[in-house]
Amino acid sequence: MSGWTKVIGFAAFCTTFTAGVAMLVGHPPAEGMPLPTTVIAVLLCFTINGLAWGPASLWQTERYYDLTGAITSLTVMGTVCWIERDTLGMRGVLVAACVCIWAARLGRFLFARIVRDGVDHRFDGLREHADRFLIPWTLQGMWVALITLASVVIISHP
Repeated sequence: MSGWTKVIGFAAFCTTFTAGVAMLVGHPPAEGMPLPTTVIAVLLCFTINGLAWGPASLWQTERYYDLTGAITSLTVMGTVCWIERDTLGMRGVLVAACVCIWAARLGRFLFARIVRDGVDHRFDGLREHADRFLIPWTLQGMWVALITLASVVIISHP
């Protein structure tokens, strides 16, 4: 099996597994939405990280990896609040605000670190190979999806 076949299979497994978890813990779709909010959030996580992997792979840089994780968390919270805007209560606003504060703080810290250090050695041997470089971006999408999932469930169930 080629490297790309393995990596695409891995990415498909991660996406399917995480979307399955989201289906299990999610609520019925919000009015006018084709999928439960939890599944939309998961798909958004993988989409953002997949789109960010493209230019990062082309330029062989991990400079925006951690910043992308923070942006993913912020985007998910904003999207979920927008989807659930008709039923969004103070509890949901508070949970979303806490996640956003955490994501902004962590993202700022990690981005400042990569700017200061210039390189993240976790990516040595990966950034030069587009197929292998997709693995950490896929794992980041999965990580953000799973850590924000509890918040998404709280926000989507007033």
